[in-house]
Amino acid sequence: MTGLPANLRRVLDAAIALERADGRDAEAAALERHYAEVMPRMRAAQLVDPLFTTALDWARLPRLSGAIARLTAVVVDAGLDPRDVLGEPRAAATLAELYARTHYGGAMPMLYGYPADLAYLAARGADAVELIDRYLVAPVIHELCHFARDRTVHLPIHLDECVGGWLGVHVHPAFAYPASDENDAIYAAPWLAQVGQAIVRAFGIRAVIRTHAGVERGLPPAFLDDVARLAREDWATRRSAHLLADPRDPEPWLALIEPYLDAADPAVDRAILEDALRAMCLVSEVVDGSFRTRSVVPAAPITIRDRRVRCGDASYWIPLDLQAELVITSLDDVPRLASAAIDG
Repeated sequence: MTGLPANLRRVLDAAIALERADGRDAEAAALERHYAEVMPRMRAAQLVDPLFTTALDWARLPRLSGAIARLTAVVVDAGLDPRDVLGEPRAAATLAELYARTHYGGAMPMLYGYPADLAYLAARGADAVELIDRYLVAPVIHELCHFARDRTVHLPIHLDECVGGWLGVHVHPAFAYPASDENDAIYAAPWLAQVGQAIVRAFGIRAVIRTHAGVERGLPPAFLDDVARLAREDWATRRSAHLLADPRDPEPWLALIEPYLDAADPAVDRAILEDALRAMCLVSEVVDGSFRTRSVVPAAPITIRDRRVRCGDASYWIPLDLQAELVITSLDDVPRLASAAIDG
């Protein structure tokens, strides 16, 4: 299993050992095949696709360039050298070269670069550079938000995904919340990003970024111990092939984070509420075999209570004790409705 990041390899080895100890040899073998054969084979096929081998013309990649610039600024603000944390993404000659430098780029295929997704993009009738800037900024930023290949990962891989998810939304809002005429957001990003957002709200962006980059264990030791224990217990129960917890069930993780929340931060809390309202406006669907996510006006009302924003099956954590029922008639309503909910 060459190319797997060290932390993922440790988690995978522990999962395989547990399966074998429980007499689940077939499940252990399936995990081995997934990471030693299936994923590397998909990655290899992906990296020779024309979309990945076309020369990048960075002057024609304004959305990707802007997101990389914002990500770089976050890293610098945390007191880190972006060359150590991100490499130099804009020095990459092709998408294959850019992706291969990322944390998972040595072993796994890039998200939204699977065969059905590549076929969907090929049918859009644009050249490769235009397609990358129109459809692949979110998945490229997702990979860059996992930082360097050799970083030390201090959080369980599920929370590592949550922090990476929040960071992706932070530097490129369309990562989760596409414009009304787009469908290129990462599916279910708010399920993970809300937990990462709660971690940042509790401990501050600088400490979280430095911990995420692996340069220090900047979060309370008791918290790190608790989430590591929960990660072990969760996988022993769930035993998912992707080794993550259920992203649709953030409650156990939020329960460990909420005791660390300090006094209100009005600007941050309002931004979280706006993200929560936008998360209620997402619809995912399969289009020509590719899973796409777009924003629509929800048919049902949105309720806010018990520090949760809910609409249908969707739920999003907020750090505010509010009681409200809202109706969105336009996607442009979100700032106004957030103000109305805060003002009572």
